[in-house]
Amino acid sequence: MRRITEHQAYMTRTLADACEKDAELDAAVKDAYIKFCVCNWGDTHPDDAKLNDEALTAEAGRIVAKYKMPAGSPDDLFIIMTFDEPSLHANAATIMFCSDY
Repeated sequence: MRRITEHQAYMTRTLADACEKDAELDAAVKDAYIKFCVCNWGDTHPDDAKLNDEALTAEAGRIVAKYKMPAGSPDDLFIIMTFDEPSLHANAATIMFCSDY
């Protein structure tokens, strides 16, 4: 199974504040992040999922994934990662609401 390893993960303040107030949202964000780390692109458009796979193969570029959040959540979730160097060791992942982007 492919995995994305050895990277830093960051969350926007808006999302962090929302997760502090909503345990269901917090669990959904953690679940989405686990999916992301095993290259499950969630609710990402198929064309973008293909680009994600190509970025992994090329070991360069960016990965953008979208995950639906529970009903009542302020927004769906984006996770964006960029590669710093040619390896599967990415620089950083940013987890945010779509509206934070």
